[in-house]
Amino acid sequence: MYTTVGKIVNTHGIKGAIKVYPYTDDNSRFKLLKEVYCGEGKTIFHVNEVNFHKNMVILAFDEFDNINQVIKLKGELLYIKDEDRMPLKENRYYISDLIGLEVRNISGQTLGSLVDVYEGYANDVYYINTEKGMGAIPAVKEFIKKISIEEGYMIVDPIEGMMP
Repeated sequence: MYTTVGKIVNTHGIKGAIKVYPYTDDNSRFKLLKEVYCGEGKTIFHVNEVNFHKNMVILAFDEFDNINQVIKLKGELLYIKDEDRMPLKENRYYISDLIGLEVRNISGQTLGSLVDVYEGYANDVYYINTEKGMGAIPAVKEFIKKISIEEGYMIVDPIEGMMP
């Protein structure tokens, strides 16, 4: 299994580096990477340099030495193997582990499933697909009561208007 760690948004310079929008709140994790997997085919690339520019990560790989080799990668997702993931602090989750969780209310009734996470400035927002449409719940403890990755569900306590 793989975890998505970022999306290639552009090339960087003429020597084959890429600019990555990171899917983490700690970009320094990229400094520990030896290899990443690119695209649906999970092509392996060996990381030889990591730099940072604003909120982006700049990666260079052993496999490339000019812009023409990497321009076709724009828009592709980058992955790491699940066993290479960094452990998270308590009550922190990888987005890829959250997607697909069954969402229940505090009475135990199934509302739907978590289909997307928007990373906002103040807090994340969880998007829940229900039979009646899409709902959105801020990822704060007032509304998210329990998350069990192992058991595949989360319990929420939404206020009126959050869920259709």
